[in-house]
Amino acid sequence: MRLEVMAKMVSAKTIVPEPDGVSQLVEHLFRHEGAKMVAILTRIFGIEHLNLAEDVVQEALARALQTWPFYGVPKNPSAW
Repeated sequence: MRLEVMAKMVSAKTIVPEPDGVSQLVEHLFRHEGAKMVAILTRIFGIEHLNLAEDVVQEALARALQTWPFYGVPKNPSAW
């Protein structure tokens, strides 16, 4: 990606925390929001795809660990 495009992706509403802070935030989200996220996705995908719902939540949180230190934490991390 070109630098200009990447700069536009970073909203003024984001906060760029220390990398350690991102890890703690993602851990907090996993512990407090993970089950709810899996439940919502299971309802959408169907109970027969529970493993997929769990994988999607895990992948989203892994991407947060990779992305947020560079582009900032969204205003509502749970919605991300």
